[in-house]
Amino acid sequence: MVSIFKHYSLTFVVIGLVLSGCTNNKFKVQKLSLDRQLASDQGSEQNIYHQGLKEQAAATSRILEFPPGVNAKEQFEMWHASEGSDIYPTLWLLNLKSFLSSEKNSFFFENLDQKYGVIKSPYEKDSFTPYGWIGLTAVWDGENYEEQDLFLSRNYDFKNLDKIRKLKNGKPVIAMTGANCAYCHTGAVTDSAGNKNPQIIDGAPATIDMKGFFYDIIGSTYQTMFNQKELIAFYERMKVDNAANKATDFVLDLKKELGVEDSLMTEAIALLIKTPFLGKKINESVMTKAATLFYEKKDILTKYLTRLLKETYDLKEITPLMQKRMEYLTWFGAPNPDVITSPEGFGRTDAFGRISNATIRTRSYTHLTAPVSLPPMYAMKYKAFYHYNANTNSLVSRNIGQAFGLGAVVTGEVNGDPKKVSSTVNIPNLIKLEKLINKVPVPEYVTFFPAKKIKKDLMALGCNVYLNKCIQCHEAHEERVGPQKILIDHKMVKLDIIDTDRQYIKNISKTALGLPFRKAIFDFTDKVKDGYYTEYAISSATQKDYAQEDARSTDIFRDTYLGESRFDKTSDLSYTNIEPGFAYVARHLAGVWSTAPYLHNGSVPNLYELLLPSNKRTKNFIVGNLQYDHENLGFISSITAHPFIKQRLKGKSKTNPCYDRDDPYCFDASIVGNSNTGHEPSMYGGELKQSEKLALIEFLKVVAPESENSWKSIPLYKIENNKCFIR
Repeated sequence: MVSIFKHYSLTFVVIGLVLSGCTNNKFKVQKLSLDRQLASDQGSEQNIYHQGLKEQAAATSRILEFPPGVNAKEQFEMWHASEGSDIYPTLWLLNLKSFLSSEKNSFFFENLDQKYGVIKSPYEKDSFTPYGWIGLTAVWDGENYEEQDLFLSRNYDFKNLDKIRKLKNGKPVIAMTGANCAYCHTGAVTDSAGNKNPQIIDGAPATIDMKGFFYDIIGSTYQTMFNQKELIAFYERMKVDNAANKATDFVLDLKKELGVEDSLMTEAIALLIKTPFLGKKINESVMTKAATLFYEKKDILTKYLTRLLKETYDLKEITPLMQKRMEYLTWFGAPNPDVITSPEGFGRTDAFGRISNATIRTRSYTHLTAPVSLPPMYAMKYKAFYHYNANTNSLVSRNIGQAFGLGAVVTGEVNGDPKKVSSTVNIPNLIKLEKLINKVPVPEYVTFFPAKKIKKDLMALGCNVYLNKCIQCHEAHEERVGPQKILIDHKMVKLDIIDTDRQYIKNISKTALGLPFRKAIFDFTDKVKDGYYTEYAISSATQKDYAQEDARSTDIFRDTYLGESRFDKTSDLSYTNIEPGFAYVARHLAGVWSTAPYLHNGSVPNLYELLLPSNKRTKNFIVGNLQYDHENLGFISSITAHPFIKQRLKGKSKTNPCYDRDDPYCFDASIVGNSNTGHEPSMYGGELKQSEKLALIEFLKVVAPESENSWKSIPLYKIENNKCFIR
């Protein structure tokens, strides 16, 4: 048997030494405190600038930070700490062939960057491990949360990974793999064609095909289960005794119990995900039959996933947690065929739809017609509200919801109390990840592209355009909010003013379980949170610290579209009240260059087009390319420039990038949830002159963050008396 592993085994001690000696490719490890740095540079322009910021902050009672970035060891942890969303057996994944990607019959971990845009880790030299790819995790599922991570438990040898590990109580646990927040919130850019040597941007939106990645996992598992030849080979790679006979019996039993013809089964497997080839056409009637088959046969699929687990891991029985994991995989791979889904593709997901369907809408699914761009995660510490419509101030409940969106599962009630449930969510790790992301600064364009010289005269003109046209929306309210008055309250824009696609706010305003969505989702996350705190005896002081309660007060979830006025003006939570009709938050524009495509649904490829009337914006464009467009601020979105698809276009028309609108490389503005109308020039006083557009784009490369998230470097401009000047 040919080994599929390119082994690169390091012990915990060695990795710790290696990582502690590394520096991030963007942020050097901070060896001196800020005060010592300033003291060593007395009288310099930088010192004077920083001192001015301190004085301004003191005068306004604001917090002033210079986020230091994460060092290499912290970065590794941020990329791989588990949230409790580890959904798939690690040894399966190491031995699984990919049948639904653009590189059929490759092993799953091969070329995930080319298949799905997953970013390679610079620290792990072997791609055939979860740690070889940013955002992937590996844990001993069922182990105590403090011991479960494979890295922390000193079992980092994936080539020789034990099939099972016995707990002190004798129960078996297996290594499981999943994703954490870094998977969706770590970006990358390249300054050359071919996506070679991308620069990693911590906290920036990822350019990944998230749905395709997870559907390939479950779809390729089904393909293996139904194909005798492939299953025998898989059993042999998993070192199963009597592999040929066991695999043959498995396939025969599965097909007999499903009671379907091989031809339909083959089509069903192939259509779990639309194959990512431009121009590929799908037989819709066969697809409908296939989807219905999987949905109606969920129990049988779960039964055989469980059998597959027993036979490949040599388990006589599986734990209730393993059973829950198999049920989740079936649920994900056999969605309700009546649920309408708008294509997501690279860099987008319908997070609220998927999370609510997994948690509170299990009896009445919502349509997944509101995919949004994966948002940036820097400058988060003092942000009053999260999400595109600023609907929650919560840290813990919000992150619990994310964990369920990625694969966390409920495992039962705590002490028989239906108001307290046990789950796989790892709350301490969620808090750890939150604290790490708070150290990440807003990315500076000039740091990532030092060879691209800023045109300072043009930048000065652009700064004045920004002051006259943009700042009234994109700078936060002057007054900080919350009990300590330290939270930044960014301005909300009403729907009839911004007029961008409204599917997102409509979908999450729908009731669930007969309750307002905000109440239904928080009822669920509160059960998970309270269950965890009870099960692990988390003190009330620690709970308040997790929630940053001193700064945020009680967790709330509000409906900005329908309006919320639940709190008295003297309440610590009065800042959460909002009139009906508000749609989206106008966030600060520092670092905006790193967040393309634009608008909440990713419907505008670059900032230049966002400054055009919507009828002049591109309606079909290509996504998934990391090559940066410095002239327009975005990613280059033409077919011929895309490194992974241009070779597939031989003999095909190159005039329409979306002749299959379901292709993950395609963005089609005509699909429900994808409209790129709104944010019209009338909002800011009329269409800008061409010279003003170019100048504004130049300025948006360097616009500095709010004082709470200040850069250590000095901005290239200063503002005095509402006018901009070059330094």
